[in-house]
Amino acid sequence: MVGRCYSFLWGIGACALFLTQALTADAVTVQLSADRTRVGLRDPITLTVAITVDAGVDLPDPELHMPKVFDLVSTRSSTSTSISIVNGAVTQTRIVNVISTLEGNQEGTYTLGPASVDTGGKTFRSQAIRIEVVKGQPKPQTSAAPGASAESTSGDQLREIKQNLFLRAVPDRKSVYVGEQILLTYDLYSRYRIQNPRFGTIPSYTGFWAEKAFEASRLEQRPEVVNGKSFNKSLLRQVVLFPTLPGKHKLEQLEFVCDVPIRSRRRSVFDVDDFFSWDPFRSQQVTVRASDLEIEVRSLPNG
Repeated sequence: MVGRCYSFLWGIGACALFLTQALTADAVTVQLSADRTRVGLRDPITLTVAITVDAGVDLPDPELHMPKVFDLVSTRSSTSTSISIVNGAVTQTRIVNVISTLEGNQEGTYTLGPASVDTGGKTFRSQAIRIEVVKGQPKPQTSAAPGASAESTSGDQLREIKQNLFLRAVPDRKSVYVGEQILLTYDLYSRYRIQNPRFGTIPSYTGFWAEKAFEASRLEQRPEVVNGKSFNKSLLRQVVLFPTLPGKHKLEQLEFVCDVPIRSRRRSVFDVDDFFSWDPFRSQQVTVRASDLEIEVRSLPNG
């Protein structure tokens, strides 16, 4: 299918900004996501191009390649600024979200993207995503994320929470020698407006000497795409571990507790299964637990 290339305008391209230094590979990041990956004919789909760029970098309009079977209905944009202070050094970045509404006019499975931005003599691209257009109103089709749990919810609500809220524990290495350092990072991924965030069970890390390197006092969120869906990612905790005994050790995992809004069970005739159609007066306490990790600890070599 022959594709088209759209250039999306958000009203900031007229700024007279100039590059004062060469762009690195991390200076600009482009991510493409969709609110769902399976839609009915002529059902609206929301596509988001999220661009993160260093402050002071000239940012032209992004381009998006998509098949002709999709009609562009509308486009809007939003811009936010992030400031971070690390060891006294201040860095500032802009996050630009270009949000477009599309409609598919022909059944089939199609590839949208990548989205691209040309700046500083370089081209920065996102990943592409696949969208299935089917006849009639489709059923939601997403893969469940690991590690989420909830109480007093219906089956549909539980599945929805598992898909849209999870915690990942990522070690910088899984095979080490006795006494060798491991950095363990806990990241929260969410598509909710989280309320009352707090830690649950803190693991004891049996078999390891543990030192806390970082613990969040509030949720600092950055956009990240997981399986074609846009999430808010928050760094919760970092721990430095030193194994004391050889063998395979299973790490106990951190728990995170929060309140999330839940869907109203009353649907109107105009409800098209919009992800954000929440009941503003009801919330559910959820405990999220990272998947268990196994670390292989080897004895020190002779000599």
